[in-house]
Amino acid sequence: MLVVNASNIDKDWEWIQNFNTAKVEMHNISEKTSLLAVQGPLAMDTIKKLTSVDLSSIPYYSFAKGELAGCKNVLISNTGYTGAGGFELYFENQYAETIWNALMEAGKEFGMKPCGLGARDTLRLEMGFCLWK
Repeated sequence: MLVVNASNIDKDWEWIQNFNTAKVEMHNISEKTSLLAVQGPLAMDTIKKLTSVDLSSIPYYSFAKGELAGCKNVLISNTGYTGAGGFELYFENQYAETIWNALMEAGKEFGMKPCGLGARDTLRLEMGFCLWK
């Protein structure tokens, strides 16, 4: 699975297709997949309220699939790429509102707040992480 910056989906898709000399079967599922990132030191405490997946057993840069907030087949990825730890959640678009609302409710006791990509990118820059090329 390749996750690219949303503004580069078409450009990156064209690039990997052009270099697919082995004729690997590829599928672009961008239009039907949602992603929410839950970042920070309390991310695990928030998400574990919504799933039976053992989040602590997912190694860094690995993932598990399971149910989250009653939604099936959620990919839970331990790739918190802000320097503060966290998880990315990938799921079918139809579950976006359900998962968003469940996360906001689960994170309420920790003071969780939504933020945009600018805040995420600031954290990445502070850690010296590459954004994208």
